[in-house]
Amino acid sequence: MRNWNYKTSFLTVFILLCGAMNVTTAYAQAPAERCKPREVPGAVTKPGNDASPCYEVNQTFDGTSFLKDNNIWTYSKDFADLFGMPAKHIEGLKGAEAVAFRIEDVGYQRCGMGGNINACQKQEACVVELYFDESKTKLPWASDLQAQWVPRDSSFSWLRTQDRKERPNGVLDITPPPDIVRLQWDRGQWRSSQLVAFADPVTRLETVFMSNVGTDQGGDEAGSNKLLINGYFRRFYRDMSMVSLELGCFTSARRRTIAIRLELQERMHQVTKRYQTIVLPEGFVSRMDALYKARNERDAQFNRSLFAPPVGTKGTANTPTNTPQ
Repeated sequence: MRNWNYKTSFLTVFILLCGAMNVTTAYAQAPAERCKPREVPGAVTKPGNDASPCYEVNQTFDGTSFLKDNNIWTYSKDFADLFGMPAKHIEGLKGAEAVAFRIEDVGYQRCGMGGNINACQKQEACVVELYFDESKTKLPWASDLQAQWVPRDSSFSWLRTQDRKERPNGVLDITPPPDIVRLQWDRGQWRSSQLVAFADPVTRLETVFMSNVGTDQGGDEAGSNKLLINGYFRRFYRDMSMVSLELGCFTSARRRTIAIRLELQERMHQVTKRYQTIVLPEGFVSRMDALYKARNERDAQFNRSLFAPPVGTKGTANTPTNTPQ
């Protein structure tokens, strides 16, 4: 079962919105002015960094506790100026205003590993979130709803219908508008997402996000990794919208840049129409790979803990002795 913590996505948007709305006149100011330490006349104590409308300041430790963002980012200059983010991550992102990526713990474990009921491994989700300025980028939304989320960390995600025909996509499936045509590719090799966020404006056929992450073959149009939609929030601030996707936890990105494409595929690998291509820059992908590597090391350490090391392994209790039996 896949899982996505929508609370973390809310926190991501919340951190940005706190910056956007903390001071009503903040965005009448230049970014450099917003990012100066706040001064409140007559205040007994000086406001901490976490009260700043500037992301770069509220994510800087000043000796007091603060909510630390667990994402890595890449973004445009306009996005950085809007939210007071550091210029070092303006890296040439294409097709979106910003992209955030994180690897987060989900709310359950996989137990029974190695045949031991008490051997439980925490599960993680690799989430990518795309930010679009809808005054610049027109997206083919499937409905007029401002926000939708798949509640994968809810208790009812563990409940299964006794007759699969009643809920063929599971209890988490969100019924799309009646005019939406959900795609089903040949022989069950692909099924519709539990949330249909996008559809062709004319045919009303469901459109999906695809990516070339995890393969080192081909260019931006390579690969066929379909990304599940976790949720979206349209125009959460001004014309800025966010779409959250489950990217998949790979051993590495296996390429210098990553392309994510919103497209219509009426048949598997046959693109009928492409609406948007987002290209993640090399520096951002390198930082993603660092997170993937750390995750791989955690998994390897857990797997080693399941079984005794080979006889003779130096520094372990599993070393044979020469004592006669």
